[in-house]
Order: sequence, then C-alpha cells, then structure tokens
Amino acid sequence: MNLVWEAPHAMAVEFRNGGGRVALTIGCFGVVRSGHACFSVCGTRVRDGWQRRALGELLMRRLEVAVLGKCADLHATTVEMTLPGGQCHLRVASLWMYSKCGWQIRHRSKEAVSSERLRGLVAQKLEVLDEAHAEYPRRDVGAALEPANAAAAEALRKAIARAQVRRPPPLTARPPSRVLAHYFLLQAQVTEALAEAVRLAEADFDYAQSMLSLAEAQSTREQKGKHRPPDARAAQQQRWAKTVEHWASEEDAAWRVRSEARGRLRPADVALRGEQARFAQLHTRGYATFTRGEHGVRIPSPETVAGEVGNWTAVFNKGVDKQSIQPRRGEGGRWQGRKTANPGADAPSITAMESDVREWLGPDGLNWLVTASGEAGSAQKTVEAHAMLRGVEAAVVAHGQYSGKPVRDGNGWFVNATTPQQRPIHADSCEPNSHAKDDAPWGDAHLSMIVSLQDNTKLVVYPFDKGGEEVPLTLNAGDIVIFRGDLVHTGAAYDTCNISLHLYIDSPRAPHQRDAKATYAADAKGGAKSHWPIS
Repeated sequence: MNLVWEAPHAMAVEFRNGGGRVALTIGCFGVVRSGHACFSVCGTRVRDGWQRRALGELLMRRLEVAVLGKCADLHATTVEMTLPGGQCHLRVASLWMYSKCGWQIRHRSKEAVSSERLRGLVAQKLEVLDEAHAEYPRRDVGAALEPANAAAAEALRKAIARAQVRRPPPLTARPPSRVLAHYFLLQAQVTEALAEAVRLAEADFDYAQSMLSLAEAQSTREQKGKHRPPDARAAQQQRWAKTVEHWASEEDAAWRVRSEARGRLRPADVALRGEQARFAQLHTRGYATFTRGEHGVRIPSPETVAGEVGNWTAVFNKGVDKQSIQPRRGEGGRWQGRKTANPGADAPSITAMESDVREWLGPDGLNWLVTASGEAGSAQKTVEAHAMLRGVEAAVVAHGQYSGKPVRDGNGWFVNATTPQQRPIHADSCEPNSHAKDDAPWGDAHLSMIVSLQDNTKLVVYPFDKGGEEVPLTLNAGDIVIFRGDLVHTGAAYDTCNISLHLYIDSPRAPHQRDAKATYAADAKGGAKSHWPIS
C-alpha cells in the first residue's frame, strides 16, 4: 500500500456496522497531465460472510462519485480508473462486480466478456478467469457526474434491499429481532463539506440579519433626534436609510445562499439514514410510526413503570398559566415521572428504554440521532425519557384543592377518571412549525417520541401537510411514534388509566434550543390553522 500512503491525493470509501469495518475500497490519483486524471484502485475488500450483499458494487459506485468530485479540485476534465495486477483482480466474482459498475471486462485477445457470462461463470463456481482484466473507459468529468450519482443511489437501494433479506448473525447474545439490517455509507469528506457550507451560510445570514436590525434601530433613533439642524438630520437619516437598504439586500442574498446550501446537504444527509422513506415522512408530515415488530426497543409493562416511579409531577391539562383550571374531585389529570421513591435514583425501566432508543436510533442503528449540519463526531442528539400518566383521578385535599397527585386504590393501582383532551395545543421543543417555516435541515430538528405500553394510547396531531387539520393517532402496546419537536399536537382524552413513555430528543443544531420550563402553545385565538401556511 505504499502507493496509497505516499500519494498526494488518496481516497477511501468504507462501510461500518457495530462490529467494525465491513467493506473497504482504497486508491489514489496520479499526476494530472493535460487535464486528464488517472485514479488507481488499489484494493477492494468485503469481509467474509458479507459477500453477495451488493456492498462491493455500492463501494465502487460511491468511489466513482468521489473520484469525479475530486477531479474538479485537481482541474481535471477527463478521468480514467485502473486496477493493479494480481490474482485478486482476476476473481470472477470481482470481475462481475466491476462489470455491474460499468467497467468493461476483457479476456485474452481483447475479447469482451458480458455481465451475463460472468454471472454464469459465478454460478458454475469458477474462481479465477486467467488473462482477464477490467477497464474503466475514459470519461468526461462533467458529463459523468450526474449519471454516477444516480447509479450510486440505485446501488444504495439495492444494498439495503439485500440487507433486509439476508441478515448477518448477531454480534451479541441479543435476540436476532434486535439486529438491525441497515448499513450506512460513511462518506465523511463529502457530507462534512456540505455541512460546513451550511454552517458558514448560516453564520453569514445571522450576521447580515444582526446588522440589518442594528441599522434599522439606528435609523429609527435618527428620525427622533432633534439635536442636529434639520438639514444635517435629514442628511443623516438618508445615509442610514441607504445603510438599511444595503443590509436588507445582504440579508436577502445570504438567505438565498443558505437555502441553496441546505438544499445540497439534504440528499447527502438522507442517504446516510436508515428507513429513508420514514425519515422523509417524519420531516414532511411531522411524524412517523413504528409497530412493535419494527424496532428493537424493550417495552416494559405499565405495572413495572408504575411500581418503579415514586414521584409524579402534574402536567398541564387545561391551560399553562397560573390561572389554569385545576382538576376537581372525580376528574382526571396528567402527570409525568422519572424518579423512584428515592429522588436521587431513576426508574430502571426508563433508563433501560433510553439506552435501547439510543442504540436503535444511533450510528449503529437507523442513524437518526446525528445532526445534519453539525461537525462530524460531535453533534449527537440527546435522549431524555419520562413516564406519562393520564386517565387517573386527581387527588384533592381540604376545601377541594388539587394536591397535584394521582389517586391510588386500596391495591395500590390508579383510580380511573375521565381526563379531557389537553389544551392548549402545542409543540414540545420550540414554537409550533418553526423549524418547518425556517426550512431548517431535517436532521437538525428536535424530535419527540411516545412509546406505547398498552393498547389504545392516543395522540392528536396537526401534520405539516394537512394545513392545520386535526388527525387522531391510536397506538397499540409496543408501538412507537416519533414526531418533530415543532409539530403541533396535544394529548387526547382518556376514560381509563393509561401509561406511556415520552422522550425528548434534543438537537444541538436546532435553530432554537428547547427550554425545559416552557410550553410552546399554539396561537390562542386562531388555533392550529393560524400556523399555516408553513412556507
């Protein structure tokens, strides 16, 4: 590998899972002459047990995209790729993979070998095809880039489909149902470059916005100033008006640059996610649901959670201010809890579930916790869980005053009571629809999650794509709904005790950080529809 280590421009594409590197391809550029670049593929390896999952094809497709992209930096207009000699590149399976990636396979006296023939040789279990070699035809960089991106996207879909059908053996003693069959391409150079462009564009926009605000404030002060002669005051006002106009133009230009940068980042970001259709649904509709068999999160029983949580804190039910109506005798309320009877200890079932969610949504799972525009390796979302209790009678003390506690019967279980639909409608983490209105990068948004512990767990949502229309959701035991932190929603009415788990998944790159003490209520007069249209 000295050829790679000593080259001024080397490149590698790899796949990893929880057990480490699964597949790798590596190579380097030679000297660019007369606008022509040559990239030598020095080696491609897929770990034993992972062959025939289309990973090699995907590696080469992504490598081709990376090579074409790098050519622009090297001022190359044409490019070709070559393979070194050696038995490993004479393997029929390898030649077949290169053929599927658009390479031309030649045998002996320049005889072309089709992909169908190579597939037949693989079926015949022929290991090596002597005197064969693969050729990557010289290509125009500009014309080849778009088809290469399309081919890479198709190869990714193929690899995911293969992974869903053929799962590797579990790396731990956990049940096979918890092994997630999604493999993500870690093309750090490309994604990080796009993310850095977004961060710079956002900084420029924030600067222009701040300068415009300062200029407008100063212009207002100049209009009120009476310490100068009228002519001088008028001239100063005119100068500040021009300054305001300048920064308004700068803000508009910075906004367009930011939008373009975010647009380029989005497809690269989505490509790194598992369950891409549901990831897109989460950010275009506002929520995505998973049934019990579609995730690996351990679901505790409601009895277990109720027995472990010893401290319940009242949650708003009829308003969020000090004048809100409290439950009366016989009425139901809402509570949340995390601590055991010992205030310093968390309920074990809740912390275990948090750990499962981090694994499921983390880099070795669906990869939904990493932000879109954060710096590589340093921008993970945090996960915080609480038990939610509703449909339970609220305890009252002397003079009918609400005590803030749920009522338990003689057996220690909760007493059923009608709990009305929660109001106001609200968002969990920021102002309703605010991230959607700002068109912030999808992966940067705050998220929330409800894990249903029993049937008939309900939630009322107002999807982004419904214009303020109310949509009721009903979850069965083990179902999970993930929704955006800016999605307008509210708790449904209950007649019987219902316990679920609620999680805040906070993003360090969200446009606005969540205030744990705040409730982000929808407009009191206009309701949900006052927050539409979004764009």
